[in-house]
Amino acid sequence: MKPTSLQNLSPELEKALTKALRMLNASDKLTAEIRKALLQAGHDENTVEQAIQLLTERRALDDRRTVAALVEKAVQRKGQGIEHIRAELILRGAPEEIVSECLSQQDPGDERELALKALQSQPRKDTRAKAGRFLAARGFSEEAIELVLEDLYPGGHAD
Repeated sequence: MKPTSLQNLSPELEKALTKALRMLNASDKLTAEIRKALLQAGHDENTVEQAIQLLTERRALDDRRTVAALVEKAVQRKGQGIEHIRAELILRGAPEEIVSECLSQQDPGDERELALKALQSQPRKDTRAKAGRFLAARGFSEEAIELVLEDLYPGGHAD
């Protein structure tokens, strides 16, 4: 596909591109977030789609790159579990197949370490069940939760 020329853009398209670029300069945004913001700002659907096409052609808008960056940020800074990250990204409008692909590249051992770190950063959970509920609420997988609970509460599943 031949890239669209930036010459002779309509004033409406220029306004939409300016708004979208400001949003992208401020933080990582997904195509769905840009689309929603431009529509809410009163741009017509055709203009919004043209703006998204231009930004995508010029690689200013790339959901795969954005999802990968958001996954990395969530894992490293927020200490969230894979399921929490998945739900948050899908809620933001990330394509499910891209989310699944990026999350599948995460090492399961990393999630176990994050779960352990999250649990240790909180006041000691006095029972296995409380610790398990805490980790589940943070979106950690059942596998990661079981591994951490076995490390911290060896000897079975009962409290």
